[in-house]
Amino acid sequence: MPKRSNQFQKIVTYIAEQLAPSGATVRESVELPESGVSGVLREVDTLIEVDAGLTRVRIAVESRERSRKDDIQWVDHLIGKYALLPIDRVLAVSNAGFSTAAKLKAEVHNIKLLSPREF
Repeated sequence: MPKRSNQFQKIVTYIAEQLAPSGATVRESVELPESGVSGVLREVDTLIEVDAGLTRVRIAVESRERSRKDDIQWVDHLIGKYALLPIDRVLAVSNAGFSTAAKLKAEVHNIKLLSPREF
């Protein structure tokens, strides 16, 4: 799968680089293998890896630039996508914000939602 990116994703990756703790690795458009599914790679928009004591924590950041708020369907997609990936935490960033249903579903599944419009 070719690496895909857009300007919003590049901005989110840049911000992640600036906010990441010393020693963290931040990479854009990283392909990770699904557990138990040989040969299947999935793209993560931005991957942040941080040493935390005896382990390495992997944080996936998914970015979307839309004209409308992102809805529960995107959250459902993220739940399915990350079920078999070696990721410890998922952050979803939408320039337009999120619907109430998306916020509720994300909270139940420990997905952090961020939007520049909601700061």
